[in-house]
Amino acid sequence: MLNLVDVKKDYLSGDDTVHALKGVSLSFRKSEFVSILGPSGCGKTTLLNIIGGLDRYTSGDLIIDGISTKDYRDGDWDFYRNSRIGFVFQNYDLIPHLTILQNVELALTLSGVAAEERKERARRALEEVGLKEKLNKRPNQLSGGQMQRVSIARALVNDPDIILADEPTGALDSVTSVQIMELLTEIARKKLIVMVTHNAELAERYSTRIIRLLDGEVVGDTMPYGISREVRLESGKTGNRVDQCPHCGAINPIGSAVCPECGARKPRRDYVFKRRRQAAEKEAAALAATPKSLPAEQAASPRKSSRRKRGNKSKMNFATAMKLSFRNLLTKKVRTGATVVAGSIGIVGVALVLALSNGFTDYINKMERSTLSVFPIMISELSYDSQKLMQMSPIQMIGSQGDLPSHPDDGEVHIKEDTLGSGSSMEDYMQMFKDIVIVNDITDEYLDYVAKIDQSKASLFYMYNYRMNLLGKSQGGTVDIVDASTLGWQQLLGDAEFMESQYDVIEGRYPQNPFETVILVDRYNRVSGNILQSIGIDIEQETILLSDLIGETPLRLIDNDGFYVRQESGLFADPDRSSYESVYGGQYAHPIEIVGVLRIKEGLDFELMTGGIAYTAALTDYCYDVNAGSQIAAAQAADAETNLRTGDRFSKMTAMDLAMAMMGIQRTAEDRYHTALQEIGYEKTPIGVYVFAENFDNKTYVKQYLDEYNMIKISQGKDSEQVVYTDMAETVTDMVQEIVRIISIVLVCFAAIALVVSSVMIGIITYVSVVERTKEIGILRALGARKIDISNVFNAETVIVGLCSGILGVVATYILSIPINLIIGSLSGIKESFAALHPFNALIMVALSVGLTVISGLIPAALAAKKDPVVALRSE
Repeated sequence: MLNLVDVKKDYLSGDDTVHALKGVSLSFRKSEFVSILGPSGCGKTTLLNIIGGLDRYTSGDLIIDGISTKDYRDGDWDFYRNSRIGFVFQNYDLIPHLTILQNVELALTLSGVAAEERKERARRALEEVGLKEKLNKRPNQLSGGQMQRVSIARALVNDPDIILADEPTGALDSVTSVQIMELLTEIARKKLIVMVTHNAELAERYSTRIIRLLDGEVVGDTMPYGISREVRLESGKTGNRVDQCPHCGAINPIGSAVCPECGARKPRRDYVFKRRRQAAEKEAAALAATPKSLPAEQAASPRKSSRRKRGNKSKMNFATAMKLSFRNLLTKKVRTGATVVAGSIGIVGVALVLALSNGFTDYINKMERSTLSVFPIMISELSYDSQKLMQMSPIQMIGSQGDLPSHPDDGEVHIKEDTLGSGSSMEDYMQMFKDIVIVNDITDEYLDYVAKIDQSKASLFYMYNYRMNLLGKSQGGTVDIVDASTLGWQQLLGDAEFMESQYDVIEGRYPQNPFETVILVDRYNRVSGNILQSIGIDIEQETILLSDLIGETPLRLIDNDGFYVRQESGLFADPDRSSYESVYGGQYAHPIEIVGVLRIKEGLDFELMTGGIAYTAALTDYCYDVNAGSQIAAAQAADAETNLRTGDRFSKMTAMDLAMAMMGIQRTAEDRYHTALQEIGYEKTPIGVYVFAENFDNKTYVKQYLDEYNMIKISQGKDSEQVVYTDMAETVTDMVQEIVRIISIVLVCFAAIALVVSSVMIGIITYVSVVERTKEIGILRALGARKIDISNVFNAETVIVGLCSGILGVVATYILSIPINLIIGSLSGIKESFAALHPFNALIMVALSVGLTVISGLIPAALAAKKDPVVALRSE
C-alpha cells in the first residue's frame, strides 16, 4: 500500500546542507500499528511529514498503491492528504475559534461532503471517541485528553487509509496516554497507523512494529514488510506457524511466550499479532509472484495511470472560507470593530461628497423641471455651442447682496450701481467667442415649420429688429434722443398670463395699450439710477416709493415720419437738435406711461428679463404697422445699394461686420440691406423665435419637434441648413452641474486619501492576522486545503471587513446627512435635501470598500498561501 524507496531529504541551513534522511526504504502493510523511535533530530518527524505529503523528498520515491508520486503536483498532494491521510498532532492543533464539531467537519468540507451528511459523520466520529456530550464546546473548554480525542476524530472522519500520529501522547499524563494508545490500537485493526514517539515503553506495549531511526537512517525494524517474506513462505510449506519477535526481530514459533534469541517476553495481546501474522502471510503469498524490485518498477509507471488513480481534487468553497474568517474575527471583536470603523472613514468622506453632489444635481434638475422649465427655447440668427461655452473660461458667480432683504414690502425703491467696462479688449472677446458662436439661417421654410408647432403645448413669441425712436426730457427741461439700452428698453416675453406666472405686479397693473409699459425691479426692489432719472425721478431724494414710478414719463416714442428728416442728398437724418422740442411735442410723438411695477415671484431664482422698462408686443406691432408706409421705409425699399440713414454702401463692411467676421460670421450686402429695412419698420421679418412651454414635458416635446427639422436636413444632405436652438435652462443647469462635478472630483480625490490610508492599514492588519493564524494555515494544509483555499480564507476576511466598513460608512453617511441638510437649509433658506446618497451610489460605495480591502489583502493572502505547512504547524 505504501512504499518508500531510497528516500532522501536535504535541508539548507545557511551555507550548509543538512541530510535529514539518508536513503530510507520502507514498506507498510494496509493495517498495522507502526512506531518510529529514535533520538531527537534523527529524522522521525521529517519521515512522517514526507509520508503525509506535507514535505517533499529530495530524491527517491514515495509509492502509493503502486503509483509513483514523482509527478505529483500540489493539487495531487492536497487531495492525497485530504482523502488518504489523517493527522494526529502532539499539541492537538485544533482551530480555537471553531467548536469541536466544526473542527471535525473541516476535513469533510474540503472533501465536498454535503452539510447535513458532514454534520452527521462528524457527530458519529466524536461519539466513537467518547465525546458525544461535548459537540458544541470550544477546544479551550476541554482537557488535554479530550482535545487529543477530537484530533483523532478529525483524523478518522474522512475514513483515511493512513493515520499519522506525531507524539500523540507527548502532552498528556500517563493515564490519559494509555487511553489514547488503547484508542489508537483499536483503530489499527482496520488502518495503518504510523506513530512517532519518544516513549519506547508505550511503543513496545501497543505497536505491532517498531522502526528505529538514527541520523536519518533505519537501524532497526521489528517486522519488516518485504525482508521476512521468504521465511513466512517457507514456514507455510512445512505447516509450522511462526512469529517475529517485536524486540530483536528473531523468528520463533507462535506458541512461545519468551523469545529464545533475546529472552524478552512477548506482549500479552497475542490476538493482535495473530491477526497481523495472518494478514502478513496473505500479503507474502501475493508478493511471491512479483519480483523483489516491484516498488522500483511501480515507480516507473506511466503518468496517465497515476492520474487515473488519484481521483478528484480537494476544494474549500468560498462560503466555508467566509465562515472560518467570520468566526476568527468574532474572537477579536475590539480589533475588528476598530478596523471596520477606520475603514469606513474614507467611505464616509467619499459618500458624503457624492451625497452632496447628487443632492445638488437633483435640486438643479428639479429646479429645471419646475422653475427653469418656463425659460423659453430661443431660436435666433446667432446661437452658441453650450459645451464649448462651459469650457471657455471660469464662471463668475454673483456674490451676496449684503444686508438687503429679499422681496421687501416697505414700498420703497433702491438704486443699483451700474457696472461697466472690463479688462479685455474687443479683439480678445471676438477670438474667445469665435469657436462657440453658431450662425443660423432663419429661412421662411423654417419659420413656417416652427409655426406648425402644437399650440396647446407651446406658445411662440417672435423677435424683431425694429429700431425705436425715443426722445426724453431731463429734469431741467432739455429734450434729447434717448439710447434705448440705457433704459433697459425691452419687450415683455409672452402675454400677460405668462408674465404674471413669473412676476408679481407689486404696484399698479399690467399694460393694456401699446404705449403703456411696466418697470422691472429686482428681488430687492432695486432699479438703475439712470433709468430712474430718465423717467423724471430725483434720485437724490431720501425715499423713493413704488407709487412714484407709476404715471406718465418724460419719454416719447416718435413715428418715422416725425423723426427722420429727408435731406437734399436723398438721405434721411435724425432731427436736428434745435428741432427736438417741436418733434417731442408734435403729432408723431406718443407719451410713454408706466402703469405697473413687476418683481420676480418669491421662490423663483432665475429671472427671464433684466431690470428696466418693458413694453408689450402691441407696441412692436404698432411700430411696424405705422412705419411700414413711412417715407424713409418706402425710399429704402427702393434703394438696395445705400443705407439711407447712414449714407454707407451696403457693400461696405461696418465695424460690427468686422467684429462678427473675427468670430467667423460673414455678412453680405444683402444681409445688411434687409437689416436696414427691419430697423426702420418696413420689413417685419422675425430675427428669432422664443418658444415657451408650460412644463418640462412640453419642453421635451418642443425640443424633439425642432430636432426633427434638423434630422430632415441631414437626411437630405443639407447639414448646413440645420438650425441650432438655445435652451437657456439646460445651459444654466449644465454649467452649474459641470461646476458641481469638478468640485466633487476634487473633494473625492481628497477623501480618497483616507481610503488609501485605510486600505494600507487593512493590509497590515491582514498580515498580522496571517501571522496569528499561521498554525491554522498548517492545520488546513494538513487536512488537504490547497494554496488557493488558504488565500481565500484571508481574502474572505478582507471581504468581511470591507463589507462591514462599506455598510457602516453608508449608514453613517445617511445619519450625517440629516444635520448637514439642516445646516445647509438654515444657511441658504432652501428646504431641499442637498445631501442625498442614492441607493445605487450606496451600493457602489459598499462595492468599492470591499474591492479596496480585498486588493489591500492580496499580498498578505498570497504570503499565507506560500507558507510551508511543516513550518506553519511548528509555529506557536
